Amino acid sequence: MVALGKATLVDSPERKLKSAASLHEKKFFPAAGNMRAKPNEKELKATSVLAMPLTEVSAKMRVGPPEDDAPDYLLPVWAGVIPLSLAPGTPIRDEKCDPAIPRPPTQPSTSGEP
Repeated sequence: MVALGKATLVDSPERKLKSAASLHEKKFFPAAGNMRAKPNEKELKATSVLAMPLTEVSAKMRVGPPEDDAPDYLLPVWAGVIPLSLAPGTPIRDEKCDPAIPRPPTQPSTSGEP
């Protein structure tokens, strides 16, 4: 995917918080609701947020194996697909976190921890 545009730095703490909450709730942990801790002032100052209106976006999508031009198959180069994915790993509870607090529903246990 390619997106073209001009990014600007978000300075407003309110916009930073709104952006972080939106990303967290819509992309990473939609069922977690208000279970996440809000960033403190120091964390918020240390975090940069960029805003970019999407003026031009393109993506190449296909299903199935690649289809190179016939002459390309004569070249001594590897051809194929390397699948990539973005998936959460095994949750690791912070040692200082109360074990009685349940894991958010979008973070299933794979280690036997409740």
